[in-house]
Amino acid sequence: MPGVSPLDVAYNSIHMYSAPFLQSIVAPICTYSQVGEAFYVQQLFGTGFFFNTSGFFLTARHVIEDGMHNAGERGHRLGIFPMTDNPKCSLTAPIIEVDFADDPFDIAICKTDYHVN
Repeated sequence: MPGVSPLDVAYNSIHMYSAPFLQSIVAPICTYSQVGEAFYVQQLFGTGFFFNTSGFFLTARHVIEDGMHNAGERGHRLGIFPMTDNPKCSLTAPIIEVDFADDPFDIAICKTDYHVN
């Protein structure tokens, strides 16, 4: 587009809707700690995407294996962090079930108690 920088296009694309739809489907997978009611992200391991409204998401096997190993060593938990309507806030959804594809496939299907609207 003449007269419009790629940065302007990217900025306008990100802010073209009020509810962060894509951010509620694709979300970071991180280890976290909890102190009282507060959750603190410790380390990012990758992303996952929800493929139904019942809390199931897909990610890479190595993301879950690396995250679980790190969480176990440090006494943290592994979760996925979908965004809410408030861009300064995300939910903390602990991963409660994991199933890996057979080798050599780098795929993990995971479950949380988060339900995509």
